[in-house]
Amino acid sequence: MIDFDARVNCSVSKAFGEEFLYEHKSGLSYPVTGVFHDGFRRQVFDSDGTPAMATSDPFVGVRMVELRERYGQNDILVRKKTGVRYRIAEPQPDGMGWINFKLKVSA
Repeated sequence: MIDFDARVNCSVSKAFGEEFLYEHKSGLSYPVTGVFHDGFRRQVFDSDGTPAMATSDPFVGVRMVELRERYGQNDILVRKKTGVRYRIAEPQPDGMGWINFKLKVSA
């Protein structure tokens, strides 16, 4: 069997990852490497031609082996590069050792 995490996830994390601080609701904080994708906003048109906005929340992908506690909604990730704090809005594990966290900017 192929170790997908070691062959793929680890390589992606090393090539594209940056440092985050994971703040678990238990109070435990520790560094993780994550691949950050910023949200976007663009104008789209409904079927009747009415303008609308399409948006995407920012998210970060992390190797699950880096998480020391069970992840959860409302845990915090701090992007070290910018200092911006994000609240985890929705954890989305992929079943292959990787998890995407949909994020919301936190106060």
